[in-house]
Amino acid sequence: MEAKLALLTEAGVLGDGCVKAALGTGVLTVTLSRPQRMNALSNAVVDALVAIVELCKESADSLRVVILKAEGRAFCAGADSSSLKNATREDIDKNAYVFAKFLYDLNHLPQLVVSLVQGAAYGGGLGLIACSDVCFCVKSARFSFSEVRLGMIPATISPYTIAKTGIAAARRYFLTGEAFDAAAAQTLGLVTRVFETQGAMHEYVRREFLPMHAKNAPAAVRAAKHLVHLVGGHPLTKNLVNDTVDELIKIRTRPEVREGAAALMQKRPPTWATQRLDAKL
Repeated sequence: MEAKLALLTEAGVLGDGCVKAALGTGVLTVTLSRPQRMNALSNAVVDALVAIVELCKESADSLRVVILKAEGRAFCAGADSSSLKNATREDIDKNAYVFAKFLYDLNHLPQLVVSLVQGAAYGGGLGLIACSDVCFCVKSARFSFSEVRLGMIPATISPYTIAKTGIAAARRYFLTGEAFDAAAAQTLGLVTRVFETQGAMHEYVRREFLPMHAKNAPAAVRAAKHLVHLVGGHPLTKNLVNDTVDELIKIRTRPEVREGAAALMQKRPPTWATQRLDAKL
């Protein structure tokens, strides 16, 4: 599967050239490349993203980070309204299910998923952000659940955005469609950190964030992400408590735990911490 991922990124472009993929050391950078359409999610874009996510799902051992970014003045303007003009009911149904499954798979990727937002993020673009584990953005970025202004609703992205923002914020922003800035997005939990410029954001990712993440045990990161999905949003029951015990028992039997303990006792870095992560931004 790693070979397929390498072949995919060798080509460099997918979806009629509207999505780019670049494989660094343990890091896949996926770039939306429809700046003339504000990187709107056309059928071709979604199909390309689906193909990439499918390969990422099977590349957990070699691929540790997936970065989502975009070209131009917008991160993603959401659904491509032009694709709806001549769409049949069958097309609409199919596309809705394809996008919903893509979001679910993106949300559950075993890798750490990072969004780098350099401009406007509307509608489905906020879905990409909400399905990411971490989101960095520039100070000038703007956000909006703009669907109601187009006669639509943020249906398929709602499970992920509400999990980040909470119900109170969803009631406000889903219903009003009003735009909000980077500071508000950070307060809502959609954004992790805000930067003055795109250059500063990329520099931080390269020089600080990825080296920091390289110190984390890969299998433990995957298990921690699974734990978040297992526990998050579920009521506290005896079954849930037992599930957390099972997760702890499973992780304690893995080789990484023995290596981590040995490294601590021997006062040396664990083997995974010597493996560099590098992104092609």
